[in-house]
Amino acid sequence: MTGLIGRNVLLLILLFFLISSIKFDILLNTSFAADEVDIIIDGEEVKYDKDKFWVKDNNILMPLDFVKDNLDVEINNYESEYQIKKDDKKVFFYIGEKLYIINDEKKEKDFSPYITEDYNIIMPLNILEGLGIIIELDQAERKLKVYDEKEPERPGLITFVLDDGSKNQYEMLYPLFKEKEIPANWSPATVYLDELDDFATWEMIYNVYKNSKPRWEISSHSSSHPNLTNQSNERIRIEAEYSKRALSEFEPVSFVYPYYQYNDRVIEQVKEHYDLAYAGSINDDYNRPTGNNGANDIRNINSREYVKENPYEIKRVTLTGPHGNWNSLASHYNLERLVDKTKEKDGLLAFTLHKADENSVERLRELINYIKEVDVPVGTSYDVIDEILED
Repeated sequence: MTGLIGRNVLLLILLFFLISSIKFDILLNTSFAADEVDIIIDGEEVKYDKDKFWVKDNNILMPLDFVKDNLDVEINNYESEYQIKKDDKKVFFYIGEKLYIINDEKKEKDFSPYITEDYNIIMPLNILEGLGIIIELDQAERKLKVYDEKEPERPGLITFVLDDGSKNQYEMLYPLFKEKEIPANWSPATVYLDELDDFATWEMIYNVYKNSKPRWEISSHSSSHPNLTNQSNERIRIEAEYSKRALSEFEPVSFVYPYYQYNDRVIEQVKEHYDLAYAGSINDDYNRPTGNNGANDIRNINSREYVKENPYEIKRVTLTGPHGNWNSLASHYNLERLVDKTKEKDGLLAFTLHKADENSVERLRELINYIKEVDVPVGTSYDVIDEILED
């Protein structure tokens, strides 16, 4: 009898090892080496070659080191108990146990975390979904995508619009923007280029477009700079369309209303050729932003919702006039408040410059330095489209 029991015990032990071996083979056969899979976190590919991960019973198994090295989470442990925390959400698991506590709710999974021979802790990546992290595995394309459910904080956007296309802007403003490595929207009235001494030449326009880094947008300010609200529908069409043709190789996407003036008829024609348009500042005498000032009024910051609903009425704050003088309302206090509120509210702030003198160049330098100091990005109309209209 004793011999029979011994043989049965031996058979049971052999059977256990056989089943374990089969399970282990299955596990290996479903594994992908890390260097065979594109691991993408928040849209950026991450190189990770410390260990292997694999898929088993719909669990994506990954070393805890991967989580620690690549994700914005807090990890704590006491003996065999581990906690992964993000904001007010937390996940607990225990080495060798299938019980998980996800945001205070007990859940039993079909995989037990364990420690490898080289002390890597293998855990199911899927449990991080309890922290608001999204996990996607495309086995066909060998891509693992990991990203946060919460939208990243946005710091707002500032853009500069240079009206008219004067030679003064090329000589006084372009060098400063180039020095500070920020772009602008240069909007010439095209029929005057090469024709009037006060206006830029086509060679200047080409030079700015070709050599500016980041690249400027060459936008439209009509052909001959009339008050479009006083023109016939056909004349409005010609002003918008012919300017677009003249600038076609620069691929303009925005229109700047001459004298800040526009109405529904003007918008209808401009919409046929451009993706957005710049108006003026809030003017309490009118229902639309047609003013040429605005630095003292935070209502001239465009919210994301406003831009999406009114892409052809983007409000602007004017910094300099037609003679280059700095606007009296554009004080340090007013401008810094506008920039701060733009960042706080994730809005769009559009500044307009006409000509410049030495004083206004220095005032602009101070403004740009402050924008850089508080880390608000400066872009062009292309960025308005990419980051707001198409978001």
